[in-house]
Amino acid sequence: MPPTLLCNCACDYCYQDKTPITMKPEVYDAIRELILSSHELTQKEIPVAWYGGEPFLCLHDIAAFTRDTASMIGNGKLHYTFVTNGTLFDAVALDSIRKRAIIKSFQVSLDGPKHYHDKLRIYRNGKGTYDDIMANLPNLAEYGNIVLRVNVDTHNQGIMDNLFTDLKATLPPDLRPSIYFANIQRCNANVQSDPERYIGPIRFIESKLKLSRMAARHGFTVENLPQCNMGCTYSTQNAFVIDPLGNCYKCWDFIGNPSFIIGNVQNYEDIYQDAEYLRELQFNPFESQNCPQCNMLPLCKSGCPAIMNSDLPQPQEHLSCREIQLIYKKCIKQHIKFHDIETQEVSHENIS
Repeated sequence: MPPTLLCNCACDYCYQDKTPITMKPEVYDAIRELILSSHELTQKEIPVAWYGGEPFLCLHDIAAFTRDTASMIGNGKLHYTFVTNGTLFDAVALDSIRKRAIIKSFQVSLDGPKHYHDKLRIYRNGKGTYDDIMANLPNLAEYGNIVLRVNVDTHNQGIMDNLFTDLKATLPPDLRPSIYFANIQRCNANVQSDPERYIGPIRFIESKLKLSRMAARHGFTVENLPQCNMGCTYSTQNAFVIDPLGNCYKCWDFIGNPSFIIGNVQNYEDIYQDAEYLRELQFNPFESQNCPQCNMLPLCKSGCPAIMNSDLPQPQEHLSCREIQLIYKKCIKQHIKFHDIETQEVSHENIS
């Protein structure tokens, strides 16, 4: 959930509407009540993803929320992930959070080596963010795992080796963040980047596999195996995306679109009777397809449910089931190949 949609950066491909609203105490209180209700029923850990905007702009508010919530359900019951631009750092607030919650990871985005990244991921004054991010990565790593999202487009594929070389040279030897590659997409009207930067899904997977091999040669972990994901926020009953006003949605991409509001967290009991909530949750992508007969079920879940339910625009280059199967097979083959190479290298080292 975003405690604010404000951001200290001005990246042109950001899909968020930068409204100057931050979460008020009564919204934090309502979220706490929802967490308490869920924990009372399940006694399980509560996963919370903080994003924005830039969540570190409200890090002291998050620390206060964590303190008050942990006092009711116990320390270590809240499991946090942060999606942050990596330009900010606050040890005092993070120390307070870490005492009471498990910080699992920080996701930070890079767009390539410094000279390219600083053209795209910029502060509001136009200054590049690369040096500040690189300086903060070791600081953040003291509190949780680092996941680097490397955005791939039509212009930066050929210069990514420079990024991996710089990461290896600049970061401490014991800090090797995991990396995943992402495609720039125009998911709503807030995205202002050049459409020509977008790589279609077929070309993207080819680039992703090539870049994964490149990153692995530099000692970075890249996981391309298809993951068995039984549900995202959209299709999970008790998962919600909550904006700073307390409005609840079933997808990160819906924030700011009033037609997808399923209720407000301050009256969260009403959400379960909301027609929009029921419509989204009851969608079954398998009813009209051959998924039950597919030997890769449930890896892809027939794709993004929000797209399949016509809530988000269909990508111009739509992947068929056959193409998805071929992509998964390529990912699996590459994983096996690298596993064999690593095993052989370890065996040779033992022999010598």
